[in-house]
Amino acid sequence: MLLRLIQEEFINQDTERAKDLRKRIVCAYLPGCPIYPTDITTNSYLKATQQPRDTKCVISWCTDYGVEETNIRPCHYFYADDARRFEVISGDEKSEDSFLTVNPLTWESSGDCEPKLNKGSMGVKEGVLYQKVCGAKLVNRDTCVRVTYDGKSIYDLANSNECKSDYLPFWMSIRMNAADRLQQWVSINES
Repeated sequence: MLLRLIQEEFINQDTERAKDLRKRIVCAYLPGCPIYPTDITTNSYLKATQQPRDTKCVISWCTDYGVEETNIRPCHYFYADDARRFEVISGDEKSEDSFLTVNPLTWESSGDCEPKLNKGSMGVKEGVLYQKVCGAKLVNRDTCVRVTYDGKSIYDLANSNECKSDYLPFWMSIRMNAADRLQQWVSINES
């Protein structure tokens, strides 16, 4: 739904409003929303994030809580109208149709991050912040983020709202990254 809004109001329009939005956008965080490169690269208004401080970019990941490499199951992987299903990418190389995925602890599209580097995960009960309890590992040819646990802490993500499962484990990382990207955007656009 957010992707469709970005496409319709930002990417595919040539109105004054769309032009104004293009000047002002810092980035688009779309956790839980599988983004294909072709979803955003029809023009140069938005790009896939490559670095932790990129601006005018799309940031996306789908979270998986499985334990086996063969059991990849993002929490939600479809658009309400399109019902575009998550598909395992076949072959040895990442195809052009694989998802744009970033590790929400390193903000890069490759590599893993240990739990001890996580600055804070929000618990299901609001207001409870857990530090260093879960990490993030890119799996399924880097198209899905698997949450990894330290094995010592009591951190439960059991909740009925799977959308929260895409951002609660990475709560402080998202907040800090948004501040970094905003600071970068301001420094670029001060003039």
